[in-house]
Amino acid sequence: MGPRALRLLRRFWGLQKVVAKQSGCHGDPFDATRGVTQGDITSPAIFNVIADAVIRHWLTIVSEVASDASDGVGQNITERAAMFCADDGFVGSPNKQWLQDAFEVLVDLFARVGLKNNAEKTKVMVNPF
Repeated sequence: MGPRALRLLRRFWGLQKVVAKQSGCHGDPFDATRGVTQGDITSPAIFNVIADAVIRHWLTIVSEVASDASDGVGQNITERAAMFCADDGFVGSPNKQWLQDAFEVLVDLFARVGLKNNAEKTKVMVNPF
């Protein structure tokens, strides 16, 4: 990460204040120490940069040959698929063991940067073909 990006992040989080609101009442402002704000341009950009870095690293780990991950698809497109957009993702494969192992690696990598998988929102689909 370059000096401009670091400066942007320091300013973004260094100046963040949060105000809790419940039933129309507002609490006192306090420093935000975690998470991103909603409704601005910076938060989705930061999320996308982090998610892209995690997914690219994940592809190099779960691909059998490092060159498979260079374009995000690789030669094994019929055996493995991964697509991500914003905070939604799809990981697919007819190989159940590879799929489980790859998903566990992905969840661990996201956890390392403070992002957690929501098991309640996770969907599984089995294709018998």
